Amino acid sequence: MIAFLLSGVHAVADDTIYVEPTDTIKIPRKKLRAANNTNGLTADNLLPQFANLTPEAASLGRYGAFQVSEYSGAANISIPLYEVKSGDVSFPISLYYDASGIKVEQDASFVGLGWNLSYGGMISHIVCGNDDFQNESTYRNSTWTSFWESTKSLPKDQPCQTYRPVSVDYVSVGNEWGPRNENESNLYGNMSKGFDSPDIFQGNFCGHHLSFIIDPRYGAGTDGNYPAVLLNDDPSRYKISYTSRRFGGFTYPSTITITDDKGITYEFSAYTEHNFSPIRVDSYYLTKIYGPDGANGKSAINIEYEQVHVAFGYNSRPYSKPHQATAKRIKANYDNIPNTENFPSTFSSLLSSFYSSPEIDCGENGSCNRVYPTKITTALDVIEFSKGTRPDIPDLKSISGITVKSKTGSVQRSISFTYGYFNEKNHQSSYSGKRLKLTALAIDDQKYSFEYDSQDLPAFTSFSKDYWGYYNGANTSAFRFDGCSPAYTISGGVVMPVEHLDGSNRLASERLCGVGMLNKIVYPTGGYTLYEYEIHRFNDKYYYPDAAAQPSFTSNNTATPTTSNTNGGYSIGGGMRIKTIKNYDLDGTFLHGVSYKYAGGKLLTPTVQLEKHFVEFRYHNPTGLGNDDRFPSVSFYYANTEPSYLYACSLGIPATVGYDSVEKDEMDGSGNILRKTVYEFHNYSYISTDGNTNAINSRMQNAFFFNSYYDTSKGYLNGKLKKETRYSDTGSTMYVADYTYSSTKLGSALFAKCIPTHLPGFKLAAERYDLAFYRKFFTWSYPASKSETYYNGSGSVSNSSTTTYSYNSDNYQVSEQTVDDGVNSIRTCFWYPTDGKSSGTSYLTSKHNLTEVTGVDNYKNSVFVGGSKYDYTTDNGIPVVNNCYSILPNSSKTNVLEMSVVSYDGYGNIREYQKKNGTPVTVIWSYNHQMPILEVVGKTYSAVKNASSTVAALEGAADVSLNTLKSVHASLSSQLSDAYVTAIAYNQWHQVSCIISPNGYETNYSYSYGRLTQSSDASGAIQKYSYNYKQQ
Repeated sequence: MIAFLLSGVHAVADDTIYVEPTDTIKIPRKKLRAANNTNGLTADNLLPQFANLTPEAASLGRYGAFQVSEYSGAANISIPLYEVKSGDVSFPISLYYDASGIKVEQDASFVGLGWNLSYGGMISHIVCGNDDFQNESTYRNSTWTSFWESTKSLPKDQPCQTYRPVSVDYVSVGNEWGPRNENESNLYGNMSKGFDSPDIFQGNFCGHHLSFIIDPRYGAGTDGNYPAVLLNDDPSRYKISYTSRRFGGFTYPSTITITDDKGITYEFSAYTEHNFSPIRVDSYYLTKIYGPDGANGKSAINIEYEQVHVAFGYNSRPYSKPHQATAKRIKANYDNIPNTENFPSTFSSLLSSFYSSPEIDCGENGSCNRVYPTKITTALDVIEFSKGTRPDIPDLKSISGITVKSKTGSVQRSISFTYGYFNEKNHQSSYSGKRLKLTALAIDDQKYSFEYDSQDLPAFTSFSKDYWGYYNGANTSAFRFDGCSPAYTISGGVVMPVEHLDGSNRLASERLCGVGMLNKIVYPTGGYTLYEYEIHRFNDKYYYPDAAAQPSFTSNNTATPTTSNTNGGYSIGGGMRIKTIKNYDLDGTFLHGVSYKYAGGKLLTPTVQLEKHFVEFRYHNPTGLGNDDRFPSVSFYYANTEPSYLYACSLGIPATVGYDSVEKDEMDGSGNILRKTVYEFHNYSYISTDGNTNAINSRMQNAFFFNSYYDTSKGYLNGKLKKETRYSDTGSTMYVADYTYSSTKLGSALFAKCIPTHLPGFKLAAERYDLAFYRKFFTWSYPASKSETYYNGSGSVSNSSTTTYSYNSDNYQVSEQTVDDGVNSIRTCFWYPTDGKSSGTSYLTSKHNLTEVTGVDNYKNSVFVGGSKYDYTTDNGIPVVNNCYSILPNSSKTNVLEMSVVSYDGYGNIREYQKKNGTPVTVIWSYNHQMPILEVVGKTYSAVKNASSTVAALEGAADVSLNTLKSVHASLSSQLSDAYVTAIAYNQWHQVSCIISPNGYETNYSYSYGRLTQSSDASGAIQKYSYNYKQQ
């Protein structure tokens, strides 16, 4: 966006209800109206509106004003703390609560259990299989993708290839045996160790969510680095680069730089949070943000951190150790298999050593380096984070407070956090048995408090958890799948397994799943909001492929049913969803509420992947060179719960459980329904509708089974709104909107799973593997049309319209929007930098600003009715608007100059411009070039500067006193008597405190902790503002 553009037009598809996640692109209505005007891109969009800078009373304190993602049932409970802003760049510091439930092994963050503090962002390095960067020779020279696509004819349009056997024969080389094809042997061996399944970099920062891989298929660039390939389902055009250096003997990206399609750049630095051996870079924290004016410009924001070293172990148990294994495998009790003449004497020990036990999250010692924010610096202020102790985890810290200071050192905002602790029951005496609980938050003098479910948490090391990790209270002594001991029978020398995955009960408990969850927020006035949750419900007969699973179990002497579906499918699990949000006044009077009813729940990702493989012991007979003996195959079950494989498959899946439809009922203080809204969503499960694709046998053969269906169906539409219907308080239909979508494949990534099915031994005859591929497609689904119908009280149609959208192929933004109501067809066309229809747009594209609207054309019934456009130039390397035009509705589409910019101040701020009639206007900027303090209509910048020697000193100053500003206003008004001078003063919080009009009249503004409380004019008239926080 242009450095000075305060309210430009942004063309994206309209989504008036803001149901999340519905459409990834939106046009706010007020901006859409501007775009439909013949002067959509007006001079007013470029200029500070001095006449409209009067502060307005803030609408703060609305009870329960939190968003809910109706599709997934997730309540988005967030509390904004401060808006970090510098020039054109801004992001919020906010508290977010995860209302899906508390997991048994879940650690409390540094702001409390279930809470997260958003203060910038990070990129996580998610290892899929094994760390690509720790197998440099293979990784740097890998051609495995092209090998399979060209040599082995792997279809490029096929999303999934199920397991198939592959092998490499061994031959005699002198006195030793070795693979016939060493390259293929190395390739299979590396794949079986988890290499060559690309690691994923997952970024979440400042409202952006993206995934990418660093892919060697495309060759190294001029900097020696392989390109970063986006894996996103959204069409945002990011530019990604990185630098590398050595970490613990391996080369990793050390700094990652991402520029979004508006030209804003984000820099991330590498941190090694977990002390793996060998060392691994697992996190990249956002350290710098800046706009087109560069890293030292007025938009620059810097974020600083510190690391705290922490030791952990089973006894101290501060938090979960991350998984390092490539997968979790069941260790069968093969020692119980009798040795017969069909088996070599070493068979049992070989088999036992080959398949490892699942990795246990506890019982291991180690250390980590926890990262904490310390300071955020902008052009206007400094935000400092203070830390406190937390006895629940030795050596770790909590965030005790946040202080915002101006550049002059005055405190603008003070935020403090108060903590208590959740208690764990039946915990081991060797660790605290507590978890950090956020109990109160104070923003200046405004205090919020938080209350939670009162049941004690389970012990951190408890085995009583469901498939998703939530507490279920079951009497389980086995951890995950460690208790598996498959039973075998031997018939005719063939070992026959009896399927049995785990005797542990992993079914969900509705009563216990919500232990420890937030259920009440008390506001500064004493009013409060209550949250009621319920467990997710769905229908999935392939919930878990284990014959030992039971439809119900007993926890704490309370029977907990887990199924009610006629097909035997389990019906609950996957965490909690919001049921009601109710708001009360300080005296307990019910004010307002919302309730939710869900239908058609579907499990979008499976619980545990169970695979079946066959292992054989095959070697060359030492007495007969070239002959081989093959011993009977032994089948085994492979339980894949290692999160990175599932993560790769689950990219783009918006939730654990999704719903076909959700009813939202809004209630008044008497509990009567004011309005009912029903949302219908696209919702496709991983299960095939024919009931056969995911039968248990198919599950065992397909490494990525649930996505093979997902990618070939319409699963990429999951969460998109199909229909919205609003009803009145009497049940009459008032409004119906229908949505359609189109889709485009943006790319794909290839992931492999390779399971060795041979046993090592003397004179091995062949290496054997089960090999599967999954090509993850990334599909952007976008609104194609929206049909709206409004009804009157009698049920008759009052008006209707259909809006259709077309998209720009360079930036995926809306290029045309047409609204047809049956009488008139209104079409709006948007231009962008890559269209080249405005001069100087190459300056925008050079800064990777691809989504700036540079022009607008408007048509009515196919007749051109006017438009507008900007031309561009540069100021100190910054793309800026040079001229602003309106376009007349004549045959030649004549451009009429509405405003011409004479000069900028070197920071992207307009310093002097001419109006349409030639009148010069000068604007003086101060507060480190962030805010306008003077507007002089009728004089050039040189004339203003010559009239007062103080003007030059004020430009870019860190602070300006009111007395100084009054003096300059009086001086300029006296010396430039034929000009109109307006001055604006700001308080220490950079809020407007005084406006001095051209006639010298002053209007003063008073605030209380950021809220406007009083304004007074020159005549002494006073207007006061009060805040009762009540929901209106």
